[in-house]
Amino acid sequence: MNSSTLSQPARVSRKGLPVSATPPNTSSTGSANALDTLTLAVANGSLSIAQRALGHVVSSGRGDSVDTGLLFGVMRLIGGTNLSSASADYRMSNTSNTSDTSSSDSTLEICLRLLQTYHQNTSMPPDIVHLMLKRSADNGDSRQFDALWSNCKAASDSAPLLPSSTYTMIMEAYSQRGLLKRVVEVFDCFDTAAAESAVIAEQSNSSPVTTPLDETAYFILIDAHLNQSPPDLNAALNIFHKMAIRANPSPSLPIFNRIIHAAGIKRDFETANLLMSMLQPANLRPNHNTYNVLIDAYAKAGDDANTQRVLLEWREDVLERARTPVRGESKLLPPTVVTYNTLMSMLAKSNSTSAPEDADALLKIMTQDGGCGVNQVTVTSYLDVFKRRGLYAKVRESFYLFETAYGVPPSTPAYNVLLSCYGFSHDTITMRKIVDEMRLEKQLHLSQVSYRILVRGFASALDVQGVLEWMKDLSHAASTAKGRKEKLKLEVAMVESLGWAVVKKEKFKNSKKQRVADVLKTHLDVVQALNNNVPFCSTALADTRLEALVADLRMDDGPVAFDMGALLEDAGFSANSSNVAPSATTLKLVVEVLKNKLDSGGLETETSRISALESLKRVSGSLTVSSDLKKRVTLLMRELEK
Repeated sequence: MNSSTLSQPARVSRKGLPVSATPPNTSSTGSANALDTLTLAVANGSLSIAQRALGHVVSSGRGDSVDTGLLFGVMRLIGGTNLSSASADYRMSNTSNTSDTSSSDSTLEICLRLLQTYHQNTSMPPDIVHLMLKRSADNGDSRQFDALWSNCKAASDSAPLLPSSTYTMIMEAYSQRGLLKRVVEVFDCFDTAAAESAVIAEQSNSSPVTTPLDETAYFILIDAHLNQSPPDLNAALNIFHKMAIRANPSPSLPIFNRIIHAAGIKRDFETANLLMSMLQPANLRPNHNTYNVLIDAYAKAGDDANTQRVLLEWREDVLERARTPVRGESKLLPPTVVTYNTLMSMLAKSNSTSAPEDADALLKIMTQDGGCGVNQVTVTSYLDVFKRRGLYAKVRESFYLFETAYGVPPSTPAYNVLLSCYGFSHDTITMRKIVDEMRLEKQLHLSQVSYRILVRGFASALDVQGVLEWMKDLSHAASTAKGRKEKLKLEVAMVESLGWAVVKKEKFKNSKKQRVADVLKTHLDVVQALNNNVPFCSTALADTRLEALVADLRMDDGPVAFDMGALLEDAGFSANSSNVAPSATTLKLVVEVLKNKLDSGGLETETSRISALESLKRVSGSLTVSSDLKKRVTLLMRELEK
């Protein structure tokens, strides 16, 4: 037999079956030899030879001569060599296995077409069904996966008799796609198939094909309900209740943990504690995951007392189980650095007056002999406890302690906490020194949060040039930060800080040499150029422009007629746009300027009064403002209507 003939790639006919590039070889000897080769290849487990031989048989027009045993044999070879082990590695590496995977996929398609064409009444064995479903799931072919499952159901009078592992694989695949109805459907089929399989096994004195529902199937079903948006905790509890009554299997610890976690997220601590109390009657004991999900839930709810209670129970349980170990039971892991970091973060965000002392106590537990130690997240959370309470001296004192005493160098988030402290005190000189230390000594990059802190800090110190410097630095870093996980960009809040600083600084100057609005525009044009000439828009920025325009109006000597509508347009409050809506600040500025113009004679013409009244009505709109401001607006409208 010519081996080069077998290696030629097959083309596909209109019927979906491969044909050769040359007229079909109808020689019975050639196809018989290829069929013999295929049989031997399947028997000897040689996939590559089997693929070539199958292609030759089909291209010779003798696809009908390949029986189901050979087709299933080829499919099993592909399942054993390519799908069960190599496909996952291939997807991760995406390297040299491309042709092998493509060839196997093509061969599987040929096998399926031959089955559909010549063996329509033949059901695929359970292992082949599993292979095909797994292949579809691994390749992300949801259409084929759904079709295979539908065919399985259609080929059975009630529920297909498949191995339990196949059922759980199907449930998991649908769960990952968020298809709850399909998960429930497969679960019900699993239950029915197990019952029927048990009857058949008893009658035939054999092992059942589908074994009873196991805890994996229940876990997937419960998890699918809890992954809904919002999580369906009630449905999960109903399944749990039925499982507990059925007691075959009984709820496992992972199932308890999953529902406790969901209850904690919903802050349903009554349910969480009820489930905790059910562990002992179920001959189960909490593990580190159980304690962790409870601590995390209480910490996020800001419940310091219960968080500390669960931590204490956990630590006592570790000691108790060490004293009285139970044969076959895994050792209870003690609280980890992640657990303590969660507690430290909770203390930072809590309103507890004892948070600083509690943070010191936690740090002592973590760093004592036999403790879990600390990491960079600990540093940031610990410093944040004191920063949020204005204890900046404590932050500065503790910052370098972690590196010198515990060997944990500061990270960018930790430096951000330190930068914030100096930003609040308007110490821009030290902020620059900290940035130099980060970049030159520690080889750290500034993060998006770092730039926010720097811009806000320099703006609060009215260092306008400093703000522009950091915005330019950010723009440069964003253009050269290829490969970094975090995306850097200029933010409208930064532009708002710049505008606020410019207006405040220029108003303090109280000089008539340069108008405030002109200075503001000059600086905003610089920032717009950094943003590829795309303008920044927000209500706060428009309010800042309006404040600048109002400040310029105050510098005008004598009564000057003006158009309030035009002034709002110049500030960025366009009558035809809803992108920038007026705020209470806008209304205060409008009331102030209109009142001043009324008193100074700047609204003498009918046109100016009509424009002022319309502008006042448009700005006030449906704003919710204080009763005092509402009263001022009402009185001003009456004056304008006279």
